[in-house]
Amino acid sequence: YQRRVHGEKMKLTISKLEDDLEKLKINHQTELEKYSAIEMEHKLQQTKHKTESDQLHQKIQELDNENQKIKLLMDTMNNEHESHQEYLNKEIQNERSHREELQKKKKKKKKKKTK
Repeated sequence: YQRRVHGEKMKLTISKLEDDLEKLKINHQTELEKYSAIEMEHKLQQTKHKTESDQLHQKIQELDNENQKIKLLMDTMNNEHESHQEYLNKEIQNERSHREELQKKKKKKKKKKTK
């Protein structure tokens, strides 16, 4: 009788252990699926951040290029302005020289008239 009781207890213990093992397997599978989902989300976020970062770097490069174009344009305009200023200064100098020549000629004529 004791063997039979002991055998029944062992069967119950084994059955309970098998049930516990099955529950653990199910929990383990659930945890694996959760982890897998978290990992997938993390990879998506990494990809999104990389894309945003690449876009920002591209935009920065475009702005740098625009700045270079603007700088070149400003340099060109400054050079043109300086060249034009030099031209105007020469014209003014030529005009002054011309006036001085006329003044000298007038003085010479006056001197000739007074003689």
